[in-house]
Amino acid sequence: MADLEKKQADLLKKESASMNKINSIEKSISKNTSVNTLISKQKEIQRLSNDVAKYAKERSDISSKISNKRKSLADKKISLQKEEKRESELQKKQQAKLLKTYETQIEELTKNLETNIENDQKLSQKGFYQQQYSDEEFDIFISHATEDKESFVNGLVADLKERGFSVWIDTVEMTWGDSLRASIDNGLINAQFGIVVLSEHYISKGWTQYELEGLFQREMSEGKLILPIWHDISKDQVMRFSPTLAGRKALSTALFSTSEITDQLMQIFQKSGKELVSHKNTTLQEANQEDDIDQQLEN
Repeated sequence: MADLEKKQADLLKKESASMNKINSIEKSISKNTSVNTLISKQKEIQRLSNDVAKYAKERSDISSKISNKRKSLADKKISLQKEEKRESELQKKQQAKLLKTYETQIEELTKNLETNIENDQKLSQKGFYQQQYSDEEFDIFISHATEDKESFVNGLVADLKERGFSVWIDTVEMTWGDSLRASIDNGLINAQFGIVVLSEHYISKGWTQYELEGLFQREMSEGKLILPIWHDISKDQVMRFSPTLAGRKALSTALFSTSEITDQLMQIFQKSGKELVSHKNTTLQEANQEDDIDQQLEN
């Protein structure tokens, strides 16, 4: 397009120059001009006039080409806009479908949870279910798939504990004979934050979805609790599993080490004003010691 417009401008300059020469030659002709000179000037005028006609025709052809190109670009733009509109509508339909799927999963999990609670109550009444919830508090509940322990979770737990965090993780908090569901519920209830290690293994598990639903339920009433970590998983996979989680800021194990993730978690605790369980226990012990000293002094 730019080349054609440049050629058109050059032709206009040539056409204008030829016209100026014609005008100059015509002005130079007078009554005193000889016949031979007059014939020569007329031939020059005819040649220049032919050039003017040729330049005008070429400009006309270029104008047609420019017009056709502009029309073609306009048509392509309209076609692109229509395609973008179709793509946008398709994405909206896909998101609506994913959201519907997610809502259905939540509904099913909620029904299963209610059924489990009802069954547990019946078992408890018959004396078959003796598991009691503990009052032990945790800083972090780690929701993860067993397959991700060696590749990531165990290292994260080690770093967290080294920095003073109290961590709930199934391999540590469960003993022989414990109820899996009750133990998980205990961790969900008593943890200040829940780390969700999203991976291909995680999204295919049943218990992980139970844990995630429990964290969502707490978050609805208590505020931000869920801290997602992406482990060997793509955004598309997370989107298909949970559009809600896909839209949250998450840390990726491809970009952050376990030590850096622990640093980020420490910053979250500082900003939220929450205190580590170990610090709470230390403060409580110091308070109890002061009470003992005061009682001894009074006695």
